[in-house]
Amino acid sequence: MRCRRDRHRRRNAGPQLVVFKVVIDKAMLDSVRKWLAVRSYAKGLGAELKKRYGKQKHYTAAQVKRTAEQGRYNIDYLCYALCMYCSPGEFADYHRVTGEDCGYAK
Repeated sequence: MRCRRDRHRRRNAGPQLVVFKVVIDKAMLDSVRKWLAVRSYAKGLGAELKKRYGKQKHYTAAQVKRTAEQGRYNIDYLCYALCMYCSPGEFADYHRVTGEDCGYAK
């Protein structure tokens, strides 16, 4: 049986500090970076392409790559920008030449 003094001591011990450990793994960080890159391509790259080369249905891979590099976009996920602004044939040709393994439907 506990004495009254122990209960009093526990009650007045003050608030306990609870620390949560946030664990961010590499896959989660990569997915956030990819999402931010694709979002920046959708919001800004199209407008820059239109300003530089005029309004077109599709742009060449060289135009998209040059605009992304000069506009300081994250080029780690350039495949998504190419997919958004190039024709499927231009996209396939670019990846055939560079040897990268990306599919238009992925």
